[in-house]
Amino acid sequence: MQMMASASVSWGTQFITGIDTTDRNGNTISEAPINKSFKVRYDWTIPNSIDVKEGNTMNITLPEGLQTTQNDVMEFKAASGAVVARGQATSPGGKVYNVTFTDYPETHSNVRGYIEFFIQFDSSVQPNQKIEFEALPGKKPVTITAIKENEGEGPPGEPGPVEITVDSSYKMPSYQGNGIIEWYVFIIPPKLKSLPTDPGYYEPVYNVTLEDSYGVGQTLISDSVKVRQAYGVRGGFFIENGLPDLKVTRQDPAARTFGLDLGDLDDGYGREITYRTKVTDADQEAFYNEATIKGNGFERKIENTVRIEGGTGGAEGEQAAFTAIKQDTAGKPLEGASFDLYRIPASGGEIEIATGLTSDKDGVISYDKLRFGTYELREKSAPEGYKLLDAPYRFALDSSGMNTLAIPIINELEEIPVGSVELSKYDEADKSKGLAGAKFDLYKGTPSAGNTPISSHTTPANGIVAVNNLEFGDYYFVETEAPNGYELDATPRPFTIGEDQVTVPVKLGVANKAIEIPVGSVELIKYDEADKSKVLAGASFDLFRGTPGSGTLVDSHVTPASGTFHVNNLEFGDYYFVETKAPAGYELDATPRPFTIGEDQVTVPFKLGVSNKAIVDPTIQTIAFETGTNSKILFPGEAAAISDRVSYSDLISGKEYRLNATLLTKDGALQLTTGQKQFTAANATGQEVVDLAAFDATALRGQQVVVFEQLIDVASGLIVATHEDLNDADQTVAFADPRGGVEFTKVDADTQNPLAG
Repeated sequence: MQMMASASVSWGTQFITGIDTTDRNGNTISEAPINKSFKVRYDWTIPNSIDVKEGNTMNITLPEGLQTTQNDVMEFKAASGAVVARGQATSPGGKVYNVTFTDYPETHSNVRGYIEFFIQFDSSVQPNQKIEFEALPGKKPVTITAIKENEGEGPPGEPGPVEITVDSSYKMPSYQGNGIIEWYVFIIPPKLKSLPTDPGYYEPVYNVTLEDSYGVGQTLISDSVKVRQAYGVRGGFFIENGLPDLKVTRQDPAARTFGLDLGDLDDGYGREITYRTKVTDADQEAFYNEATIKGNGFERKIENTVRIEGGTGGAEGEQAAFTAIKQDTAGKPLEGASFDLYRIPASGGEIEIATGLTSDKDGVISYDKLRFGTYELREKSAPEGYKLLDAPYRFALDSSGMNTLAIPIINELEEIPVGSVELSKYDEADKSKGLAGAKFDLYKGTPSAGNTPISSHTTPANGIVAVNNLEFGDYYFVETEAPNGYELDATPRPFTIGEDQVTVPVKLGVANKAIEIPVGSVELIKYDEADKSKVLAGASFDLFRGTPGSGTLVDSHVTPASGTFHVNNLEFGDYYFVETKAPAGYELDATPRPFTIGEDQVTVPFKLGVSNKAIVDPTIQTIAFETGTNSKILFPGEAAAISDRVSYSDLISGKEYRLNATLLTKDGALQLTTGQKQFTAANATGQEVVDLAAFDATALRGQQVVVFEQLIDVASGLIVATHEDLNDADQTVAFADPRGGVEFTKVDADTQNPLAG
């Protein structure tokens, strides 16, 4: 078997913290059969102060009188599945067991584990002899005592006086190392021979077969079957001549079974059959096998289990990790700082762990898979524009998991000389006229396609933009938006910042040419609707740009004595006038008057005529009568009621008016009662009836009374028409005198005019 290579550094047994001897089931024992194997367990811990490297070894030497049973390589794994170490005895029957570490201890702390492997007493040990293991500091030494094994525990054994035995079958396993198990099957016939002259020792058995079933975790090596003559003796078996090899028949790898045809056992001997299986599960310790032997009048079933005495082990450890924050003095995260990471052992010196650790956009630097201990981050390159740290950042990790370092790693800004520039924006025709609203992008470098601006600026009211804190180098401005009413000039405007600009800014003047906007004009003429030659002064108009209902007020105008006004310098587009005040004596016409300014109006104004209708004074006529009867003759009672029917003309449709009626004695000396009616004129002509308040007329027997009317414009409060005539018969009614005769006058029901006949 190939041995593991020895490591360059051996730590002996200084990591061992505990020793125990156990039976196969892990129970602690202090004595064991002299010819049986048992387990030894070593617990171990690597101090965090010791740096164990990949390939370092821990070497265990057994006390005199003990030896290893196998030398298979075992892997000791952590719960994560990571291999911590590998163990192997130097040879079966040797005294040294070596443990070789992987790189696991290099990245873990509190690394600890255990090793178990099978050992046995060597041939020098006598029954009742006590073997003592090396004592550990502060602990009592562990001892194991050899005891004599009970006799007859199983074949093969060396017989005393030869006594041939019959009818015995036996299966015995033997672990050969390297995952190979050899199985021995013995078949002894049931009867001794009856004739001394017959060969061998036994009566024949015919048509003998072997059906074998091997357990999980192993597979058959089909060309390993061997057959030899055998016979039974008290305490064991003897082997005779070898026989021709047999081929395996009826093999089923999935079911783990195979069969052998042994034929007739007619040579006076039994049989020893051997074959091998290969272990397929390295973690399995016990392996089972069962066989059934059949012949004419003969059937036996045998089984056995082998335990591979390699051993077991396990290990574990803890890892730490850290996160640090890189920032400036103002707490701003810094990206791009590069560090090398070192561990500083307590014993001195330093160990390089990682290089090129770089802070991300959030300023975070992190690393995991670290042992506990003291570390240093050494900055190799600082973020652009910042000073390199001249001292390492030292910190300690003493717990597993992620450790967030409370103190940030701070860089100071480099002191970079800077200058400034002052850009002045002015009118090309008048340098004293600063222009607001010009927008510029500022670039670093020389003008070329694909550059990205470093800042943007807009000129204020004075037209001057100042940009400070510019590092030395070349720059240029590009105008992206011109001031309102000026042409855009996107010519790059280069300049350089150097020593001279640290205290005095670069002066950069940029002119803009005013845009020549074509304009036109409009001429509005105001005249009498009935006579176009009669122009009207005093009409007020608002001028709007846009379309009626959504336009923007431009200015206001009033027609002079000529009735005509001009509006010049109107940009091309849609406009409209709205009359806000009519000339005196004329009706207001607020209808929007749209027009358009275009190329044709650059030299010839748009002519717009707007007429007004003259206002005609309203007139009214009235007829007074008794309320409810239309009679011009009334009884002089205590509640006389008179109404007045008013006919009007030349009113303005839609306008609100009020009629005020007053009843007077015929001589006009006494006011008797009044009445009012307010209405909206539906048409220019029409009628309304005003009911006067009832009054006491008992004193008016035989007298006449007259109704006066006034028509009032409600909006202005002005009297626009009257009908006030004491001698108008239509406005007059009479009261009868019951003491004398009564004169009746026949009148028209609608007009109240006297009727003949």
